[in-house]
Formats: sequence, structure tokens, C-alpha cells
Amino acid sequence: MTTKLIINSILFIAIIISGVWLAQLGKPYSTMAFNSHKFIALAFMVYTVVLSRGLIKTIEMSSIHWIFFVLSVFFILLILVSGGILSIKEEVLKPMILMHKLSSGLALISVIGWFYVSLK
Repeated sequence: MTTKLIINSILFIAIIISGVWLAQLGKPYSTMAFNSHKFIALAFMVYTVVLSRGLIKTIEMSSIHWIFFVLSVFFILLILVSGGILSIKEEVLKPMILMHKLSSGLALISVIGWFYVSLK
């Protein structure tokens, strides 16, 4: 399981790096940078779901498990929505950029919390 969590962590770091790269390139976004960011994020989400499904089958879900699980899903959905809005070619408000960055950090914290309480 440690190797799987390291792979998942590397994917998340790659999302951050590709996101910073995308932001530095500015709008209109480079097709290569934009698609790289989205595919890495998709790989992270799929891998996280696969790991979570395996854990849900092997542990008894308590309230703390459910709290971290629901928060993780909520923040990941918020990342997807805010990222979709940011990808529109029109100018977006700074609060949307802040929401995307903040929800990314909160998603990281909640996913780490989910795996921590599940593997404890």
C-alpha cells in the first residue's frame, strides 16, 4: 500500500507542477499544457478512487472516515468546477483562481486525512 500511496502523491505533485506551468503560460492556454494538466488530474482521480474502493471493502467506515471521504469528494468536485470555469477563454475573476488553489490544498488535506484514518 505504501508504494500505491507514493504513486498517488507523485501524481498530485505532477498536477501542481502542470497547473503552475499552465498558469505561467497564461491565456489562451497551450493545448499541450492544458491537456497534460487535465490528464494527470484524471489519472490521480481514477487512482484515488481505485485505492479508496479497496479500502472501503476492507475497513469498517466510522463517522470520521465518512467525514474525510465526503470532504475529499466535495473538494475534488470543486476543483473540477473551478478548473472548468478557469478554462473558459473569457477573463475570470481572481476569486475563482483563489477558489481553485484553495480547493486544491483542501482536497490534498482531506485525501491525506482519508487515507490516514483508513490505514491507521
